[in-house]
Amino acid sequence: MDYRKKKSFSVVTIPTGIVEEDRGLIECCCSYDVVASLTSNDTWKNDVKGVYLKRSSLSDSVTFVIKKNDVILANLGTVATFPNEPLGIGFIYDWKRYLTAHGVGCYEISKSFTISGVTGGFVEGIFNLSEYSTERLDNTCRIRSEFSSYNVKMDFDFTGSNLIDDLRFEGYFGLRQPNTEVSNLVNTGRKVVKTTREHLNTYELIAEPITNCKSGLLLDMHLLNEDTCYLSDFNKANHSQYLDFSVILNGNVSVEYPGNARIMKLSAQFGDKVVNQKSMYNVI
Repeated sequence: MDYRKKKSFSVVTIPTGIVEEDRGLIECCCSYDVVASLTSNDTWKNDVKGVYLKRSSLSDSVTFVIKKNDVILANLGTVATFPNEPLGIGFIYDWKRYLTAHGVGCYEISKSFTISGVTGGFVEGIFNLSEYSTERLDNTCRIRSEFSSYNVKMDFDFTGSNLIDDLRFEGYFGLRQPNTEVSNLVNTGRKVVKTTREHLNTYELIAEPITNCKSGLLLDMHLLNEDTCYLSDFNKANHSQYLDFSVILNGNVSVEYPGNARIMKLSAQFGDKVVNQKSMYNVI
């Protein structure tokens, strides 16, 4: 007589934060600069922070917690929706609302969960909120990304989601190269006439130096997963101003690891999201 019984169990991945071996360096957990404005609704002056987690079943519980001076505050912002990831849950923190309600200072966002009976949690990051100032932001950039595609490694489908995230870092964006393409014809009178002319602009993003927390978020979240991307540059000496400038990654991403420190230099090439700088001969 066969007394064996077959049971099926789903494979569960328990979320983990960044927990590294202590090697003697004096470092704190991941810290990020965020800004907001009390007088303007311009998007490049008001940051948001998108957080998310994937459950193993709908019965799992996930809580996002924000604190200031160890005091738990209300979650102010927008609930993140994932129409193609039913087990996904998230929230988009609105730093303008925190500046208005609680002022500048140091905020902590953490995740706590009970997944398949396992309870845990970790700190997402420390966020230093200040009021928007061109003086304070000199020599920095911000990338804002919207996510709407499937990530294989995370097994997370952002398709159709409203998730947005901002990341500020020391760096530079610009260095436009027009890469002009010209097409001319020689007519019967041996005169050269224009047919089409087009600028296929490229831009360079330079981030230096950034910590491993920021490099991971920039490389493995924003540059890998973005579907709509906006870059802002706050360098006083930049030839042009770029404020929530719509671009798409279209070239090599390269990194360097200088010296004996846990920092990275990164460069990446972008192009216009909308390619419309073109003129052509028009028969009237």
